[in-house]
Amino acid sequence: MTPIAEIHLLIKAITHDSKSAIDSEDAYSALFELGEVAIQALLDTLDDTSHRQHHTIASILCDILVDVGDDDALMLLQNLVNHSNNEIFTPASRAIARFQTPEINTILCQLMDHEAAQVRRVMAWQLGRNRANKAVRCLINHLDEVDLETLRGVIWSLGHIGDHRIVMHIQPFTLHISSDISFIAREAIQRIHDKSLNLPFN
Repeated sequence: MTPIAEIHLLIKAITHDSKSAIDSEDAYSALFELGEVAIQALLDTLDDTSHRQHHTIASILCDILVDVGDDDALMLLQNLVNHSNNEIFTPASRAIARFQTPEINTILCQLMDHEAAQVRRVMAWQLGRNRANKAVRCLINHLDEVDLETLRGVIWSLGHIGDHRIVMHIQPFTLHISSDISFIAREAIQRIHDKSLNLPFN
């Protein structure tokens, strides 16, 4: 059996496209160990628009790309985030948020302009988890976000970055019609205040 044929057999075992003696978890581990060798086969499978398991294939591919972790893997993930199929760009957006490179916050900020709210949500929350000080201007510029979950992420991230100059931008949202937004805005302001006084935030 050729390596490519073996990879496709592993993919079928994971997606249950055919009866296979290979356990799906074992198949996943085998693909993971193949790393870069498996990437092209997985990309080719995604190109099959009739495939019923795009989300599963994309998730496996994205996990492998994060594990490879080089510039080429990051570029491939960026391409997948910009795919037209949400079954592909959703797992890709979650994967790219897990990347740890010096330029990742710049990339996350760029993806804050993605047309899909699912992607913007991931980026908004991740910038706060990264404590991305250089992303403050980007986040402030997205306080006009129409998707409420993304807006919550933007405000939460600004609170976690914690620059006291941010408060004036968050303050109006304490009166937001959405109780979720007003609550997280008040919490963000309290967090910034406590940070400025070097107090622990409860």
